[in-house]
Amino acid sequence: SLNIVFGIIVDTFAELRAERQKIEDDIRNTCFICSIASSEFDRHASGFDHHIKYDHNMWMYIFFVHHLRKKPEDEYTGQESHVWEKIKRADLSWFPMNKAMCLQKTGDDEGDNLLEKMRRETVEMLRFLEERLTDVQLGMTKDVSELTTSLTGALSAQGAELATQIREINTHLGIPTQASQTNQLSNAFHGSSDSMMFQSAVVGPGGVGLLRTSLPP
Repeated sequence: SLNIVFGIIVDTFAELRAERQKIEDDIRNTCFICSIASSEFDRHASGFDHHIKYDHNMWMYIFFVHHLRKKPEDEYTGQESHVWEKIKRADLSWFPMNKAMCLQKTGDDEGDNLLEKMRRETVEMLRFLEERLTDVQLGMTKDVSELTTSLTGALSAQGAELATQIREINTHLGIPTQASQTNQLSNAFHGSSDSMMFQSAVVGPGGVGLLRTSLPP
């Protein structure tokens, strides 16, 4: 029976020692005001010691409560009245539980970094699209130039062929063909940057002539 008593005493002291160790660990590694673990401040802020000394100094909170107890209530500011009403109801919601401005600032910085990354990616995408658009425009200009050259050559060949046919028709009819007229007809199709000129052959009493047509660009 004595061994049982000693066993109970040893177990009780072990439980008390474990409970005390837990409390000491909590005091050393957890903020008394916001209940956030010290590792969070060591990773994302200026360190746990800096936080409990400057950000959430528990003695500053105790001094604030003492200040409210000594100050006349009719001289309270709006914030002091709000906190004092909660203190009288034993409401601790005015404590920043699980909140710390230094950690919130880190979150804002991360958000700013994300926005900056998105901005850079958008600028790069716009630059890429601008380069692609320039390449497409250059390609289209080259294609249009080649097409214009090809059409001009084909129309010039048709004009020369038509001039030959007119000479043959006038010769068959016994009508002399003026050299200037055949020269104009041989160049009947030509283009410029302002307009496209067309000439067509017409048959009249005086032989085959030219009809000039100008199309706007």
